[in-house]
Amino acid sequence: MSETTQTHQESQPRLQADRREVLKATGAAIAFVVVGRSGIERATASDDDDAPTLTTDATTPGDTAIQARVYEYTDDDGGELVNSDSIEIDDGTNDYDLAGIEGSEDYYYDFEIELGSNDNEVSPEFVEAILEIPLDPNDFEHRSQSTDEWSEVPENAEIVYDEYRLRKYQPRISMDSDTRRGSDGMFAFVADSDDEDTFVCCYWLDLPKAETAWVDFNSQLGSHKPIYVFVDEETEEIEEIVYSGYQYLAADVQPDEDDLEQSRGDEPTHASFEVIDPWNHLSFKDDGRGSFPELHALEETRSTWTDHGWYDAADAIAVEDPWQMRNREMWWDDSWTSFSARYVNIARRLGAAGGEHADELRVGSADGWFSFDFDFDLSWPWSDDEDDDTESNGE
Repeated sequence: MSETTQTHQESQPRLQADRREVLKATGAAIAFVVVGRSGIERATASDDDDAPTLTTDATTPGDTAIQARVYEYTDDDGGELVNSDSIEIDDGTNDYDLAGIEGSEDYYYDFEIELGSNDNEVSPEFVEAILEIPLDPNDFEHRSQSTDEWSEVPENAEIVYDEYRLRKYQPRISMDSDTRRGSDGMFAFVADSDDEDTFVCCYWLDLPKAETAWVDFNSQLGSHKPIYVFVDEETEEIEEIVYSGYQYLAADVQPDEDDLEQSRGDEPTHASFEVIDPWNHLSFKDDGRGSFPELHALEETRSTWTDHGWYDAADAIAVEDPWQMRNREMWWDDSWTSFSARYVNIARRLGAAGGEHADELRVGSADGWFSFDFDFDLSWPWSDDEDDDTESNGE
């Protein structure tokens, strides 16, 4: 068999990957012209702990073959070659185990493609190769959280920092550059319970202080906005997401796969939210945009937040027993804010403090006693708009 070969070049760029990342190489073949790599991008990750695999899509006529070789390095400048492995592609789309590839640690990968044929008129056509480095929960941090100071954790529940699950279901967040610079990321935990059929990934997005409507729910350290992702224990599918839609009033969504983005697993698991500036409301989007804020364990900052006013208005049970938020209308402390929360909802319905940009909320819903809509415009004393002499009696 005569062959044309792409020799390995030390100057070729290499791609960092570990069990959290997957790299995808694409190319197009012409007869007896080496395929090579025309583009690199992140693809989906395998969600098990099997061996790394190379999945290929190729056309291989009789008496032709494609050989793909993967190189594994310790750094991105072609330093130490730690492993390599080869596969021969001769029958279309297949998954090939790479027994010679370690697939753990922070390694870098490079491809070498060879086309071979006995017939000058027939050549293999190589379309795609996907290198999959499987996710392994053992590669991620997992530790129980101290709840000595938590008063509302259910009896059979456990609060853990499970980096694997928190990364798998982490929402993407879009925000402007100033807000991003003032954010310290997401502080999170997972709530598990033998008494529930879901586990809850609880994310608290740290943001700069927001402009608020009448009632201030900022702490002295800024604004902390919750997103709770309820996941079925058996299917590991998202059942519901409850989030701060306006001034800590709850909004919810029951997403299907088309509403979610696929990035860190075999299935779409990432919701997308936009931070509405300058009020810090969260608005659900289905466009897959945004980035993943840096993850931290909530226990790293909980005492600091509470010392600076986080629990002055927040109801501890809404934080420490997240299953309560399947039915609650708010994160407010019910002991004193049932009226205040509805007061804030009036502001939202009237468009104050970004209310016109807010998602539909649970409080004041159509089946509640506080349901109403306004058909008139009001000029607010804090507005810069000129009075247009419009009557405010409904026309």
